[in-house]
Amino acid sequence: MLDVADIVYLQTDGYGEVLFYTFDGKYRAITRLGEWSELLREKGFLQMDRGTVVNMRKIISLDRGLRVIKVAVSEGDVNIPVSERAQKQLLKHKTEGY
Repeated sequence: MLDVADIVYLQTDGYGEVLFYTFDGKYRAITRLGEWSELLREKGFLQMDRGTVVNMRKIISLDRGLRVIKVAVSEGDVNIPVSERAQKQLLKHKTEGY
């Protein structure tokens, strides 16, 4: 089992499968991204675009001009594109740290 608090982000792999990324690993899910997005919304996750859902507590920074967020994983920081809609939601629910 994977603790929700350990999830940094979820992303599709380009073949329709969902990968869960934690700080130090990745895990393959057996259900679709949309289902996870709905399920995790109340836990502080937000869908950034069609293929990525991010734990908002794990966001390091937001670049409004480039519309990307930065999150940390063991291999280094990851930049994730943010849709205009998601950026508005991020700014509305902005928390400390970004």
